[in-house]
Amino acid sequence: MTNVHTPFSIMVAPQNAIKQCVNILIALENTISLSGSILIASADSIILSVSILIAFAAIIEKDAFFSKQKIRNT
Repeated sequence: MTNVHTPFSIMVAPQNAIKQCVNILIALENTISLSGSILIASADSIILSVSILIAFAAIIEKDAFFSKQKIRNT
């Protein structure tokens, strides 16, 4: 006749393994989420830098245009 009751130690081991796997998956999800946030922040910084470069290029272009006009008028 077999024992119907499973010993407690046999039940605890798989539960702990499952909990550890879940914790690892949660940590992995958090890492991916953090990496995504860092990528978004980097993209925002690049967009801001490009915008500043475009603004400076426009200012330099206007300055060069007005300098040419001054040379022609003199």
